[in-house]
Amino acid sequence: MLKATEQHTGESVIDTPLFNSALTAARLAEPYPELLAASSHLLAVGRRPS
Repeated sequence: MLKATEQHTGESVIDTPLFNSALTAARLAEPYPELLAASSHLLAVGRRPS
């Protein structure tokens, strides 16, 4: 997700709310190795504030 965002926008996502959220999600999932097999089947949906 982070790489796709960087490629689409041409901007780095380091130290952004998106990066921090992705890092938090990864840390929350770390104790559950069974989630690794499901990672290719996950779909995320986001909304841009209007």
